[in-house]
Amino acid sequence: MIMMVVCVIDDIANQRVYIKKIHIEDTHVRLESLNKDTYDNGELIYPDILLENTENLRLIGKVIDSFKPIEIK
Repeated sequence: MIMMVVCVIDDIANQRVYIKKIHIEDTHVRLESLNKDTYDNGELIYPDILLENTENLRLIGKVIDSFKPIEIK
């Protein structure tokens, strides 16, 4: 199952919030970055995140639309 979601990864040190495309698989969850920008060496600035199914992941909501602001001159 694949959908774009807002999710929180809970841990004791901090909570991290992401808007990612989520891939739910048998043994893990993959949060795919929508931003494919890279550093000069080709490495993704915002890499995908792999989580074991046992990690505390909370889905906050589903992304249903997006827009790109336009510059008014």
